[in-house]
Amino acid sequence: MRVGLIGMNYKLFDLELRELFAKKAKKLSVENFGFPIVLLSTCNRTEIYFSAEDLAEAHSLLLTELKKEIGEFLTEHHLYSYFGESCFSHIAKVTSGLDSVIFGEAEIQRQVKEAYENASSLGTLPSCLHFMFQKSLKLGKEIRTTYSLPKTHVSMESTLCDLIRYFFSEEKDLSILFVGFSEINRKIIPFLKGKGFSKLHLATRSKEAATHMPVHLIDWLALSNWPSYDVVISGSVASQYLLRADHLTTFPQNKLVLDLSLPRNVDPLVGRHPSITLFNIEEINSFIDQKQKGICKERELMKKQVEEKVLHQIDLYHEKNNRVFVCA
Repeated sequence: MRVGLIGMNYKLFDLELRELFAKKAKKLSVENFGFPIVLLSTCNRTEIYFSAEDLAEAHSLLLTELKKEIGEFLTEHHLYSYFGESCFSHIAKVTSGLDSVIFGEAEIQRQVKEAYENASSLGTLPSCLHFMFQKSLKLGKEIRTTYSLPKTHVSMESTLCDLIRYFFSEEKDLSILFVGFSEINRKIIPFLKGKGFSKLHLATRSKEAATHMPVHLIDWLALSNWPSYDVVISGSVASQYLLRADHLTTFPQNKLVLDLSLPRNVDPLVGRHPSITLFNIEEINSFIDQKQKGICKERELMKKQVEEKVLHQIDLYHEKNNRVFVCA
C-alpha cells in the first residue's frame, strides 16, 4: 500500500511551531508535486497524506519544501511520519477520535471526511488513498456505534463552561461573544444556552447560515468592539489576528478570552492586559487532559480494536489487488 504521511500534532510540539507548520502545509496542498496530497488540518494537528511510487523520495520532497519556509525552526525530530500499513492504522485511530485531545470526539470524523472530499475534488486520487480514507471513515463510525465512551468522557463545551463558571464564580448574567460560525462554536452556543447563559452574541460572515442559532448576530465589521463583552470565544479560520491589542482601552472589569483556533485568532499581546485572561487552544487542551486522566486504559483497549480491524481491511485490500502493492 503506497501511502504515507508527514505530520505534527498537539502531543509533542508547542503552539508557535504548529502554527507555522499549518500555514506552510496549507500552501503545499495546492501545489503540484506530481503526486496526490490530502491535507488534514485542525486546531490540534496538521497532517499531509500522500501516495507515490517512491514514498521515501516523496517524503523527502515534502520535508524540503516545508523547511524552505519554516527554516531552522523545523527538523525531522519535530515531525512524525508513517508509511503503508502504519499510515492506515494511524488515520483510522485519528478518525475514530482515539488520538484526539478529547477522547472519542466526533468532530474529527467530519474533518477527515472534509479533507478527503476536498482532495478528491481537486483531482484523481489513487485507489490506495480512496481505500484508506473510505475504510477509516467507516471504522470511525463503527467504533462510535459499537463501543460506549467511558463515563469520564468530557467535551470542549463542558470544559469551556467550567472555565467560565470558575472565572466568574458561577455568575450567569454574562455577555458572551462568539467569533466565527465554526463547527465547535455551533456546539458551544446551544450548550451554554442550556446551562443558563442568555446573553450570547455571534460575529460571523455567514449570517444567513447562523439565523437559527440562539444568539444575537452582530456585524463582522464591528468585531473591534469585542472588549465590551465579558467572555470572547473565538473559533474562526483567519490568516491574521482578528482580536488585536490595539483594540484595547482601559476598562475596570475582568475579561476572559478563549482562542480555539490554529492559526490563532487572538494576538498573544492581548493576554498581557491586566484585565484580560487569555487561554489559547494548547492551554485549554491541558485542562481537558487533567479531566481525562482516568481513561488511559479504555483508550488503549479501543486502539487495539481499531488496529485489528485495520489489519483485516489491509488483508482485503491485498487480496483485491492480488497481493501486489501498486496503486491503480
